[in-house]
Amino acid sequence: MFTTSLSTFLLLQATSVYSGKEHIDGACHDPLHFGNAPCDKSWSIRYHMDVPTETCLAFNFTGCGQNWNNFGTALACYEQCLPLDHQICPAASRGHKTTLGEEFCREDGECGPRKYCNIGGQTFGQCCEDDIRAKIDSDYNPKCARGQSVVEHEVNGVATKLIGKKCAHNFCPHGSRCVQGHFFAACCL
Repeated sequence: MFTTSLSTFLLLQATSVYSGKEHIDGACHDPLHFGNAPCDKSWSIRYHMDVPTETCLAFNFTGCGQNWNNFGTALACYEQCLPLDHQICPAASRGHKTTLGEEFCREDGECGPRKYCNIGGQTFGQCCEDDIRAKIDSDYNPKCARGQSVVEHEVNGVATKLIGKKCAHNFCPHGSRCVQGHFFAACCL
């Protein structure tokens, strides 16, 4: 009887902690931790899983006192935190059924007005909202001042835009300007 009660308690507790995000690896649910200060190590750009948006985002880490949700690259973060075949709408926004009531789509026309089929690497996708995609695109491509562009970060020869959750996470390089968007922030230099 005690075993059943304990296992039921643990299941309920896990469900309340993850609330629909069980597919994200447990350690990736750790809260963002910028590190401890003072610290005798160099600050560096690291990545964390932002559970609400299911996106790996940059932050400035002190170099001391990290938790498990702290990765050297966005790729390492995604590899550790999400299943390889995980499919979501941008910023983990709500997916919609097709106009025929199906869970998955193969083309935009199946999704109805103001929606598109987000296929992402699979042979099928999920109907997602156009306006959220537009907001994400504007977050990743903010209007920088004349002569400036969005800062990219190179890892293993691959350049990707340096994107964080909030400007307050201090992830932009010295001399650049942080631009806060709808869901994410980017840097202009």
